[in-house]
Amino acid sequence: MQRLADATVWPLLAGGCHTATDPVGLIDRAGFVITELRRLRFPDTLITQPSTPHVLGVARRPDRGTPPDLGRSAALGEG
Repeated sequence: MQRLADATVWPLLAGGCHTATDPVGLIDRAGFVITELRRLRFPDTLITQPSTPHVLGVARRPDRGTPPDLGRSAALGEG
């Protein structure tokens, strides 16, 4: 359903949002280490919209000799 929505009107209606994007995979391929991850449905209703699946978590840049308190973190989101 998400790929169909992306191929039709959803990006036009939702400000360019592509619902079939895998944010976890993109963040992982960018070299970040995902330390926390939770998948959820928002809003949690009986009717599923293309933008209902969400990912919430924390990703950090791998330690490359920088002190841990200077590490970069990124919040994850879909849609």
